Amino acid sequence: MQAVKIGLVLILFSWPTFAVQTQTICQAPLHVAYNDWPPYSWSDEVGEPLGLDVDLLKAFARRVGCVLEFDKMPARRSHQLMHLGKVDIMMGASKTAEREEYAHFSVPYRLEQVGLFSIDNGGVVSLGSWQQVLDSSLKLLVPQAGWYGEAYESSKRSLAMHNQLVESPDLLKSVQMLSRGRAELAIGDALSLPFIASQHEKVHLFRHPLRLTESDIHLMFSRATFDEARVRAFNDAIRGAAEDGEIASLLLKWEQISLSRIEGVSQKSRGSDEPIWILAD
Repeated sequence: MQAVKIGLVLILFSWPTFAVQTQTICQAPLHVAYNDWPPYSWSDEVGEPLGLDVDLLKAFARRVGCVLEFDKMPARRSHQLMHLGKVDIMMGASKTAEREEYAHFSVPYRLEQVGLFSIDNGGVVSLGSWQQVLDSSLKLLVPQAGWYGEAYESSKRSLAMHNQLVESPDLLKSVQMLSRGRAELAIGDALSLPFIASQHEKVHLFRHPLRLTESDIHLMFSRATFDEARVRAFNDAIRGAAEDGEIASLLLKWEQISLSRIEGVSQKSRGSDEPIWILAD
């Protein structure tokens, strides 16, 4: 009986300690900076943040027990304020040595892919290799800013010489030019390009099997406000969400939205059933 009493006392004294530890991970709301990059992040008509990365971060924060406050601002200002400790978290980040000077990085929570697209039922055969693109003589729309892989960079001059390269200022313009027949193919982010096409231009795109690049995507945490315990807590949350399927579920949801059919558009295969996600290590 005495042993039972001692055991109960130990449980009662150890439980509050655990509760305090979980509460101290986030004593105040965490400030999240984001900008318009649909379908990963943007804001609705009343200013509420939306998107895949927003949903994922909310899921991770819920597991950690943290409250989030989202602030929309240009990317450059986000990095400046993170350096000063006035922004705690940024989403959808690629890891670089320069950024590591002022930010911790989470384990990767998804992949960013650059894909190849054409108008659905536009008569373009499925393309699975970069050599097929070069041999096709088809014109290719490429946004002026961005990294689209070694294969494209090494072929850029040749594409231009053979009048196959058409540059555009951004993804929206690429979609508009593609729909108007300025080119037969377009490259861009594997989720963002079809999302812009379906949601803004009411055009459905065919996604070819070819992938030009794949890279890990992380959360960034300000070194001024995040200690190792906080980083570890979020990494554990990401791993937990990967293991129980929550990340996969949210990624599938937003992939379906991005590749959704417009009424009256054909039901042609979208070109690849390969999911666009990564499970955290």
